[in-house]
Order: sequence, then C-alpha cells, then structure tokens
Amino acid sequence: MPLSAGTRLGPYEITGPLGAGGMGEVYRARDSRLNRDVAIKTLPAAFFDDANRMARLQREAQVLASLNHPNIAAIYGLEEERGVRALVMELVEGPTLAERIAAGTIPLDEALNIAHQIADALEAAHEKGIVHRDLKPANVKVTPSGRVKVLDFGLAKALEKESASGSSENSPTLTLEATRTGTIMGTAGYMSPEQARGKTVDKRADIWSFGVVLYEMLTGRSTFEGETVSDTLAAILKSDPDWSKLPANTPPYIRRLLRRCLERDPNQRLRDIGDAWIDTDRPLEVAPVPLQRGVSRWVPWAIAALAVAGLAVTVWRWTHAPAPPGIPMRFAITLPNPAVEPVLSRDGSRLAYVEFSGGVPHVSLRMMDQLEGRPIGGTEHGGDPAFSPDGQWIAYVAGPAPLKLRKIPVAGGTSIALCDAEGFGFASWGDDDTIVFGSSKGLMRVPATGGNRQPVTTLDTKNGDLGHGYPQILPGGQAILFTIVKGTSLGARSIAVIDLKTHAQRVVVNAGYAARYVRTGHLIYSRGGTLFAAPFDLKDLAVTGAATPVVEGVDSSEYTVSDSGLLVYERGGAAGSVEPSTLAWTDRKGAAQPLPEPPHLWERFVLSPDGKRAAAMIWDRLNTEEPNHSDIWIYDPERGTLTRLTFEGTNGYPVWSPDGKWVTFSSHRGDKYGIYRVPADASRQPELLLAVASRALPFSSTPDGKTLLYLQYVGEKSRVLTLTLPGSAGESEPRLFLESTFLGIDPQISPDGKWVAYPDSNGAGKTEIFVVPFPGPGGKFQISTLGGVKPNWSRNGQELFYVERDTSRLMAVDIRTGPPFVAGRPHPLFKLASPGAEWSATPDGQRFLVERKPEEATTFVVVTNWFRDLKK
Repeated sequence: MPLSAGTRLGPYEITGPLGAGGMGEVYRARDSRLNRDVAIKTLPAAFFDDANRMARLQREAQVLASLNHPNIAAIYGLEEERGVRALVMELVEGPTLAERIAAGTIPLDEALNIAHQIADALEAAHEKGIVHRDLKPANVKVTPSGRVKVLDFGLAKALEKESASGSSENSPTLTLEATRTGTIMGTAGYMSPEQARGKTVDKRADIWSFGVVLYEMLTGRSTFEGETVSDTLAAILKSDPDWSKLPANTPPYIRRLLRRCLERDPNQRLRDIGDAWIDTDRPLEVAPVPLQRGVSRWVPWAIAALAVAGLAVTVWRWTHAPAPPGIPMRFAITLPNPAVEPVLSRDGSRLAYVEFSGGVPHVSLRMMDQLEGRPIGGTEHGGDPAFSPDGQWIAYVAGPAPLKLRKIPVAGGTSIALCDAEGFGFASWGDDDTIVFGSSKGLMRVPATGGNRQPVTTLDTKNGDLGHGYPQILPGGQAILFTIVKGTSLGARSIAVIDLKTHAQRVVVNAGYAARYVRTGHLIYSRGGTLFAAPFDLKDLAVTGAATPVVEGVDSSEYTVSDSGLLVYERGGAAGSVEPSTLAWTDRKGAAQPLPEPPHLWERFVLSPDGKRAAAMIWDRLNTEEPNHSDIWIYDPERGTLTRLTFEGTNGYPVWSPDGKWVTFSSHRGDKYGIYRVPADASRQPELLLAVASRALPFSSTPDGKTLLYLQYVGEKSRVLTLTLPGSAGESEPRLFLESTFLGIDPQISPDGKWVAYPDSNGAGKTEIFVVPFPGPGGKFQISTLGGVKPNWSRNGQELFYVERDTSRLMAVDIRTGPPFVAGRPHPLFKLASPGAEWSATPDGQRFLVERKPEEATTFVVVTNWFRDLKK
C-alpha cells in the first residue's frame, strides 16, 4: 500500500517518495524524536505474511544494526503500524552508482576511490560475519562530498524465503517470487556463479560482485550481458569478461585484481576483500623496462651500488646543503579555534595541525601559499598528524577507543586504517614507505599500506619508562630519534636514539623532548618552553657540543621544521590537557553567575553531599610550559576560600564520603601509587588505604560509606574494582566489578547503591553511557543515544546527568530504578565549554558548579629562512 505525505509510522512522518525496488517502496520521513530525516523502506505483504520470514528479518536486522561504518548506510530499526511494516534506515543523499555509471565512464582515479570505499565497507561487514549478497551499483550511493554509502547490507538474506539447499529459489535476490514481481534483470548480472547455481554463499560472493561493479565502473558496460535472465546467468557460468574493454591506462595490478575477483571457482578467488582494499590504494605502477640478454647478470649489482650511492648522497645533502638565501622573516597565523600539533611537509608547502571544533578534534590542512586552512573530512577525533615523504598523504591516530593509526590523502578521500595504536603517539613516515609511531609499548613500525605492526624499541620498565614517542627516522633510514617518557612532568623525559643495525639504544639528551634533526647538522629539542639546538653527528649518533637556546616562548612540543628551513611553532602558554579556567553557578537553562575566584588549573571537582563545598584537583602552576603536579583542595564558593589538603606527590580524583567528613583520592609519590583519604577539615595527614602497582583512580562510594569504586588500567584492560573502606566489615582485598578494553573513566554508584553508570564503547567507536546492577550480576541498560561521557547521578537518584561528547551539551535523563529499571529520553540542559569541562550538581539538581574557559584562539608563529638564524 503506497504511503502518502503526512502518514505516520511511530515517531516517523512520511514527507515524500524516494523510489521503489524489488524489496519494497522507499520514502523520505522525518524522525520527530531526533529531528533528522530518515529513509523508510516498506516491506511487501509477501514478506510479512510469512511469520518465519519476519522472525528471521527481526534477527538479521538486529545484527545489521550493529554495523557502524562511515561507508555503510545504517539501519535504525523496524516499525509496524496499521498493517504497514517497514525498515528505518539512514537517509543518504546523492545519486546511486548505477546513475553515475549511466552518465558516462568513470575516470580511473575516481573509480578506484569509489572501489576502495566499497571494499572498506565490505571488509567491516565481513569481519562481523555479515555478507551483503546483493552488491550492485543500484545499492551504492555517492554523496555530494564523494562519500560512498553501501545500502541494503544483508537484507537479501533477511528477506529471502526459506528453501531447500540447491533450490533455484535460494538465490538471494533473484528468487522465483522476485522474477514474478519484476526484479530488474541487472540484479542477475552481479551474482556469483555459486549464487546463480543456488548454492550456499559466503563473503567470496561479495568479492565476485565487487569485481563486477569495478569492471562496470571502468568500462561503462555490463560485465555479463544477456537478453534474458537465463542468458545472463549462462554468461556468468560460462563466459569470461571482455578484458579488451578495459581502458588502456588500467594499471596491471588492477587487471590482476579484477581477474582474481572474477574467478568462477570460489577456492581460487581472492580470499579477503582487504587485499582488494589495499590494491585500490596503490600508486600507478610504472611499466618495467625490458632487459637485454647479457645485462641481467649485473643489473642486481648495479642496483645495489646505486642504492648505496643514493643513501650516501641523501645523507650528504642533509648535512652539507647550504642554508636557503634570504633574510629570516616572522609572521603569525591566528586560528579562531584551539589548535595543536603543527607539522610541516618536508618541502614546507603544507602545514597540518589538529583543530578543535565543538570540542571535537580533527586534522586541518593549510597550503602555505593560501590565506586559510580547511578541515580534512573523515579525520574527526584524529591527532598526531605526519606527512608522507612526498607530502601527498597524512598519517594520524584516531579514536574513540580502540585507537587506530590511519592515513588519508591530503586532497581528501577515504581514511584508511593501518593498525592499532596506543598513547604517546606521533609518527615518522620513512622513505622506505614504512611508518614508525610512538606507543605505551615502545616505538612500533608498520608498512604504509597497512598490516601487522612490529616493535622497534622496548620499554625499560625497571627505570620507569612509560612510553616512547616523538619518533624521527633519521636520514639514511638506519636510526631513529625518539623521546622516552617516564612521568607526567615534562622534566621526566629524555631524548634517545636507536641504531637499527645494531639495535643499540642510548640517551643523547637528558631533560628534553620532541627532538628533531635538521639538515644544518643540529639536534633541536624542547625544554621548559624553549627550543634548544646542539650539534649532532649522524655517523656516531651523538651530540658533539653544548646546547644553545634558539627560540623562547614555545608552547611545549608544539613546533615543526621543514627541510627548506621553515619553522612553525605555537606561541607559549599553559600546556597539557589542563588550561586555566574560572567557575560559575549555572541553572538548568544555562544562565550563569560567575564566581570571583581567579583562574586555576582545575582538573576535577565535585560538590560535597550538602552542596556547600567542592573537593577539587588543581594543578599547581600557571603560565609555564606544563603544570608540575596537582593537589587536593577544598573550595568554599560562598566564602571564596581554598584550603589545601595534600602537600606531597601528585594527587587527584577526589571522592567525598557520604557524611562529608572524608575525601578519598589517588596519589603518585615517587615511584609508588596508592589510594589515600584525608579529613575534609585538614585536621590530620592523609592515610594510605591501598598501595597499588599502577595508577588507581577513585570515583564514587556506596551510600553507606563502606565501599569505594575505583578504576585501574592493567595492560590493555580497564578494570573497575571495589575496596572495602576502614571500619567496615567484609573483605579487605579489592574485588573486580567490571573489566573491558573499552571502559571510560567515571563509574558512578547511584544514591540507592543498587546501580552503576559508566561510559563504554564496546569497540564500536562512539562511547555511550550504560547502567548495570551493583554489585551484580545482571544486564546493562544504554542511557545515552548520541555518545556520552562523564555520567553522574542526581542526589535523589531520579535523574542521571552526562555530557554528550560531540556537542558538549549537559544532558539529563529521568530514571526510575524500579524494579524494573526504566530510563527516559535524554534531553539537553545547556552547553559546556568542552566535552571535558568539569561540572557538579547541587543536591536538588537545580544548579551546577561549572568550569568556564575563555574564548580560545591559537597563534602559530612562522619563521622563514630559519636555518640562517640557526647557523649563527
């Protein structure tokens, strides 16, 4: 039954038709709950009259809804109302690939870009065990921005009719019913031979269809043609594609890829779409020069000699090239948004940096001969950029968890995941087309085409190594410069070098970081907001003279130097993740009453049970390159006073006892970690509650004050544990409550002590807020819908607050703890300065103590012909 504009299906209002196909009619609709447009695909009566088929559709739709990928059109749900049953899907604007092909042959580079994105989508689905079964140009859309979206993933399987194996009806889209209802003949042309025979299919059927689609994009014609469906199926089973129709400029590796995808025997076909995913991202191959007889014997030796000579020339040019002529000139680039991590391409023509918009980081690019930069689409939540040697690609680390090392063309396109990554990032892209990047496990190396990462350095954990970062592959590719991170203070960092031939590793500069070797023969590094230069011998890998300060007022490690002598650095200020900020009382509508307290480096604060005081974690220095350490303070907003509770080590993450008499906190003292507590009136020194091997962060306590909930990282796992507090009966040893690779911070116990709210990504990318029973066991309830961090309960337990990560909005959700547990629809209260801005609710939930940050802008200082200054 056709639907007219204004018809409602649950919360969705039909606004007009979009099209029709063999699986149903498609409409544009408006989602009244989330204020977005969606696509509604109604199901023919033949499908939902079959109870078994509908049950299978429900199961398959739940699996398909788990696909979360930028190149896959999402399924939002199933709706049924007044005899109409429909799928709710992501609305994708733009033409289908079939329409694009009909408009003319697609140029090679564009076709490969589209194919790469299709392969990326298939790979993500295949990793979850999902096969498309009906890949064809009509099921692929290309948005106006060039983003490819694959539609109808797995619906062929979900909607097909149960039949015996081998029946002609078992073909996923060309069923007997489908031919009767007029399914377009073109669908048959994309079937794999095993599909055409009605056999059971797996991911290799998608690989066949991928080859057919790629062939059609390159040639503008069907791969297998016939006057009837039977003729088309016969061509698939017996005929080869007309390879002569491929464009003359089709690279040999693409021709090989097509032949491997279109092998009739599935066992001989390309095994994984990831192999195609790599091939579609390679540069055009250069045809080999034929060798004459008698020459081939000495060619390998000649090539080896040329390689050695080329290496020597490379090193000589780096160390002996004259400084560019001209007088050094200085000017500023001011960006309206916060920005960090500037990096220049080798020739100095491009500047990449990480810019924050709405609290979300992304990589931006500025051509140095242009007035403004631009964000690179697809790099959201990205950081630590690094250019390829030719400046045409950018590698970067992107989250949310699990972090990945990725690369993307500077001109824009598809972001390609290369391997897993951890903290202490930054990367160096070598001339051998490998990328070395920092991590909490030491330096890692991975091919720029992706694959298994290999360790380069090993942490010296006995001497306190926490990670290795800021790598630079030195000229010649035989050694790597890097920074050893030993603690939170920048003073606890040193610069080392590893010889890749001997694997010998040694420190070359103490109390320095973010080192770069430049072609004047100097080692440049940062210390205390100043850049230093020291002569460095590439052969001996050693500093050969005293260091000299060359640039002052640099913000920590935020600097970059090109081979052409261009220097860009961020003008100095407070560094690190903590910035000076003030506080304000804010009501539920966002009206703020600023407090007169001067700016501090607030890291965390929480109001006392009576709402009159705040226990705060405050870093101790302003206007230096990095805060030194943090302490626990009691802040009285009414009187404007700060009372210090800790005087030793680095302390943070305060938690009030329910009676307001104690503050529990995390502390790092020398090489020892622990959880302590101190009277809130500062009447006694802090006492140790628990000594731990690694940092432990307390977050909340049960309403009876007997149990503390804290978080600890162990390897790649995040663990939430419980600790029985002194004076309470029960086990004194910590007990595991939750464990996950993807847990976020801030697990919070409800005021009735029966539930815990916490953030978790489950490996799906976006972090959401969940609630689970305490102390367990039991199922979990998802609270947020569009991403969430920093959950906290109202004091009466009837509301749960959290921050919507992408928008920085403080959200509120009505809660009924039950039984049963019921959560309402999230609604926004007001916007915070950033997703990480601190806030705490008063007992009545009507006011919030909120961190306020000044409007932030970033200034990069550019110095031309800087090598001339450096040689002086």
